[in-house]
Amino acid sequence: MPAGFASFRSFGPAILVGWLIGLVSGAVVLTWLYNRSGGSILLAAVWHAGYNMVAGTTAASGLLAATSTTLVIALAAVLVVLEIRARRAAGPSILGPVRQR
Repeated sequence: MPAGFASFRSFGPAILVGWLIGLVSGAVVLTWLYNRSGGSILLAAVWHAGYNMVAGTTAASGLLAATSTTLVIALAAVLVVLEIRARRAAGPSILGPVRQR
């Protein structure tokens, strides 16, 4: 059995919900970075690696991991709110690809 699988099985309901919120938030931020950079997989990969170093390693636990995760969740929330406002105003997408004129 892979090591990560055993740790996921130990998640309680509250931890599972928090993990899912973080996962979706990370996906929103990575989508925004990818689309706003003109499709740079390198930028998304570097951001993801940096985030993993700050929040996902045993060396980066405690306050640093909690703060970085909170910032990602907050950024994702802001991006989603801005996207909803842009759609209601029939403006350009915040999360979608940049349109060339």
